[in-house]
Amino acid sequence: MLFRSVYLVNTLDNGDADNIHPTQKLYIAERLSNLMLKHNYGRDIDADMPYAESYAFIGNEAIITIKNGKGLELKENDSFEIAGRNGVFYKGSAMVRGNTVAVTSPFVSEAAFVRYAFSSVTKATLYNGNGLPVNSFRSYETSKDVRINLSVENVNKDFYAGNNAGYGLTNDGEKLVI
Repeated sequence: MLFRSVYLVNTLDNGDADNIHPTQKLYIAERLSNLMLKHNYGRDIDADMPYAESYAFIGNEAIITIKNGKGLELKENDSFEIAGRNGVFYKGSAMVRGNTVAVTSPFVSEAAFVRYAFSSVTKATLYNGNGLPVNSFRSYETSKDVRINLSVENVNKDFYAGNNAGYGLTNDGEKLVI
């Protein structure tokens, strides 16, 4: 991560389409507590949330490497979308391979873009072996992204806030999408 002692808790697996505030707070507290126990008190526990670390496009497949993705499990196969260079997204079919996910669609012959859980009302379908949901992601930026320059501890960072995109931080061109 780019900032010391800053961690993310994903709540994608427990939401209500009609209420932006999660009603079940205990699992959020447990996840935050586990992060604190690991990073501040040195406990040897797997507490870090899984997220898309990198993307590769080979032929008709989009291959996503998941950081903290040991023991990945796909509970339902309905939250992935894939597109070719034309940018038209189709429902994708995903297959877990170790700590990676391969996404294809019969409508995409040359994969160029992929996204997961990318709608205003979505649910988690991909989890790591500890039962933590993978953060939603997309493999691309859009022209609607907004770039804001932040200065933290005398180090310039760029902050991206996009439409339905979550947030990303960059440092020397390296992006972490959360």
